[in-house]
Amino acid sequence: MALDPPPSSWCHGGVSRRAVLRGVAAAAAAPLFVPRAWAATPGERRLVLVLLRGGLDGLAAVPPVGDRRYAEARGSLALSPDQVLPLDDTFALHPALEPLAGWYAEGSLLPVHAVGLDYRGRSHFDAQDALECGAATPTGARGGWLNRALATQADPVPAAALGA
Repeated sequence: MALDPPPSSWCHGGVSRRAVLRGVAAAAAAPLFVPRAWAATPGERRLVLVLLRGGLDGLAAVPPVGDRRYAEARGSLALSPDQVLPLDDTFALHPALEPLAGWYAEGSLLPVHAVGLDYRGRSHFDAQDALECGAATPTGARGGWLNRALATQADPVPAAALGA
């Protein structure tokens, strides 16, 4: 049984599709106005964690093209081995992520698949909040897991988080 897509006038919580598209466009343009060297200070090691809240399908970004069941399970969304950038015998990078291939080769990038919590609520967004908090529930902690980890360091560690 196929479900019909929502009508074009659909909105949730007073946010229209047009407003979401404007936000996405603004986010895409943000690098033009924000200094790009935050994570590139010579001689200092940095951990940059990017959690894409619903913005990217992991099986599209890092497809398991070496898995014999991948193409069958993904159907028309599957990428073929000749379309991707191989990482190892099983996984590859989507061709649009080619600038990241060098980071993987030098050991500076590690894609991690199938990571999550036991939270089984019905809201995808609540599950993402729980993951970012490192708690069993979306409201189980006042701060994120990375904030709590940095707070345990003997020397103050500067950090920045962008999000709710």
